[in-house]
Amino acid sequence: MVDPLSSIKMASYISQLPSLFFFLSATIQAVANLKVSTPPRVTVPLGGNVTIPCTADSSELDAIYWNRVADYGSLEIVVSRVFPGGDPTGVGLDSGDFNITANNSLVINYMRLEYEQPYVCTILDTSLADDSSTTEVIATVKPREAPTIKFSCHGGPCGPQLEEEDFVNLTCTSDEARPPVTLMWTNPAGTIIQELFNDTQDGSQLGTFVTSSTIQYKFKRATTLTCHADGEAVGKDSAEQQAMVELSLKTTEAPTQGTGSPSGTKPPNARQDNYNGEGENGRGGLDLVTILMVAVAVSVLVVIILIVAVVVLYKKNQESPSSQSCMMKYYVV
Repeated sequence: MVDPLSSIKMASYISQLPSLFFFLSATIQAVANLKVSTPPRVTVPLGGNVTIPCTADSSELDAIYWNRVADYGSLEIVVSRVFPGGDPTGVGLDSGDFNITANNSLVINYMRLEYEQPYVCTILDTSLADDSSTTEVIATVKPREAPTIKFSCHGGPCGPQLEEEDFVNLTCTSDEARPPVTLMWTNPAGTIIQELFNDTQDGSQLGTFVTSSTIQYKFKRATTLTCHADGEAVGKDSAEQQAMVELSLKTTEAPTQGTGSPSGTKPPNARQDNYNGEGENGRGGLDLVTILMVAVAVSVLVVIILIVAVVVLYKKNQESPSSQSCMMKYYVV
């Protein structure tokens, strides 16, 4: 015999099943519908600041957590807040380098190398739903200067002036960047030139990198080649981060006539003449000076001879009285 009381209880349970199913389906729907979004990747200049937004498609929030992915994949709470009216807490606030805004964005006040990690935003709402989104934070350092280009040929160092069919290796280098830049060579038409090899090494500053790219080019005619640096370290300044090299045909200078200097040039020790401007090998300058010097010397010698002759004659006249009397008579007469 069936207990009437048990039948009543069973009927009551059965009547409540639709409500229970509705509650469970609503809960599952809420859990499935909650969506949290953050940017997948952000870059921050070393020493700079950034704000990372975190949004959810629910207005009934219960708590938000910004976690940092630490070593071995463990999560460390940087900042968190419980709603409504809860104050932010976390190790990030204690350091002063992190904060959380009223709209749940994570603020990094001072970017350091050790802060370059994935950050996970997790939101719980009042319907017990939760969802998470991860953002990769990258510290950047702009290259110290524009790329530089060096030449090398099979015979050793060389320059931009080449002979036809010469092979030249051109190496483009970008210093002190983070993350490493991407280097690319192009010709005047914008066509990419296949590189021979590339290399990335640690820079002199902590956390920076030196990147180089080498191409081998067979010279045929005058042209201009460009090395471009690109990447997150360069950002919007890619126009400033490029170097150009102009390759031209090497010319052979025609030999000059005579032993003098080429037109328009003068050896360091060349003398300047005050007469007709001709050099040492000219016709007029040195010969005229020699003639003048000889003429002066001859004139001086003649004067000396005349003086000596006068002195000798004077002494002879003093020693001969008869000559004096004759001379006196001569003058008297």
